[in-house]
Amino acid sequence: MEGISDIKITGIDERRPPRIRKEPYIDLCFRLAHKAPVDWCHDFTDHQSKAAFPSKIDIKECLYIETWVRLPDEIAGHLAARELGRP
Repeated sequence: MEGISDIKITGIDERRPPRIRKEPYIDLCFRLAHKAPVDWCHDFTDHQSKAAFPSKIDIKECLYIETWVRLPDEIAGHLAARELGRP
């Protein structure tokens, strides 16, 4: 079984590509390397709820990080922050 030290984002969920809404927001869904432990998912969602662009993980799947940004230029920085676990 994989541990939490090797949890990393490997790409975008192919079933849910980035979607630009009129609000103006861009919905993003990042795929993890493997299913994360449920406790880790709870901790991640709690920690990220305080972020400027909150991220969450569906506790049933524990495989995808759902988040959003306002501009395409913000995606790279937002992705880097999620990989480091920063808000």
